[in-house]
Amino acid sequence: MRIVPRAFFLLVMGLVIVGNSFAQIPNGGFETWSNGNPVGWDTDNGLYTFVNQSSNAHAGSYAAQGGVVNMNGFNIGSSLITADNSGVGFPVTQRYAELRGYYQFTPVGGDVFYASYLAQLGTSGVGAASFLATSPQATYKEFAATVLYPGADVPDNGIVHFWISGLGGLPHTGTTFIVDDITLASTSDVAERPNGIPKLFSLGQNYPNPFNPTTNIVYDIPTQSRVTLVVYDLLGHTVAKIVNDIQPAGRYKAVFDANGLASGTYLYRITAGSFTATRKFVVVK
Repeated sequence: MRIVPRAFFLLVMGLVIVGNSFAQIPNGGFETWSNGNPVGWDTDNGLYTFVNQSSNAHAGSYAAQGGVVNMNGFNIGSSLITADNSGVGFPVTQRYAELRGYYQFTPVGGDVFYASYLAQLGTSGVGAASFLATSPQATYKEFAATVLYPGADVPDNGIVHFWISGLGGLPHTGTTFIVDDITLASTSDVAERPNGIPKLFSLGQNYPNPFNPTTNIVYDIPTQSRVTLVVYDLLGHTVAKIVNDIQPAGRYKAVFDANGLASGTYLYRITAGSFTATRKFVVVK
């Protein structure tokens, strides 16, 4: 298991924008669905339904709606992500400067909504963008998140991710989001080297998911904290401790190896100071 700090991922800074090209995110308008899932997106739908087809569309006929599901006493927020089982996203050929889209958000108990883009070269991150919503948004509103590139690498694939998180612990049932018309816009020739830190605690959805045998788990620590990251089975038994350490502020990626675990669904939970959050992953062997 390896922990890689990534403090640059959540800082938003201005970039010099060149050109006016757009990347076609597969099914970015959520018009195509199969067996209750938007084609090209991983929803974690299975025994529980995390993401639904919505006719409340910004354009076209459909959008994607997520919420919070209670699994054996754990509240789990929706995860909507473009990635295959190898952790590789959709093809990208340029350093796109912004992740754009339209959203609605109904929070309960201080829950927050995240949108993120990870630009990759192979399975290595070379750039990232993040958008955070904390306030209710009853009608569609456009968001735009600037992509930061700390180096000169040109990505060859990208991953877009939407999810719900609780600020002080687990998210709350009743929190929902709707997203539609997601695009990547413009190119940048600026390689920023930001030195900022995350503003909020968060736990991202692992990728790839399902996986065999390894997966990546990204989390944010805005202040130095005692951090534990633990994997549980669905009966609540501890099966692995990934992190148990005092860590400085930053974004981290934990690489978890599931060798020794049977195929099935598991929960992973982070505790950092007073913050806790839980998500699920699936091991397939």
